[in-house]
Amino acid sequence: MKTSLIHLQGGGGIFQGLLSKVQQPNPQNHLVRSVDVKEALRLQQENNFVILNVRPEAEFKEGHPPGAMNVQVYRLIKEWTAWDIARRVAFAFFGIFSGTEENPEFLQSMVSEF
Repeated sequence: MKTSLIHLQGGGGIFQGLLSKVQQPNPQNHLVRSVDVKEALRLQQENNFVILNVRPEAEFKEGHPPGAMNVQVYRLIKEWTAWDIARRVAFAFFGIFSGTEENPEFLQSMVSEF
């Protein structure tokens, strides 16, 4: 089966990090290309593509294309270990009061969604 991954232009570096985590045994079966918003919507309508939105849930709720699915790449820091508290303090030092971490359940969530 051939899988197509579409990178929405303007999405930043998140997608590249995401791709580095997904190790596929046969790269010949996978195609990654960047498209603009207009092309993404066309592919969704004409080819039944699913738009995967990796932004935080709050941003997703503010606005997204109809039919888009949300699986967060990053999530708010959840644990309260000494290390996690230190990370929160470091984020706060730079004025970021909602520090995030990679979502360790991202790939599992993607598999369950698709």
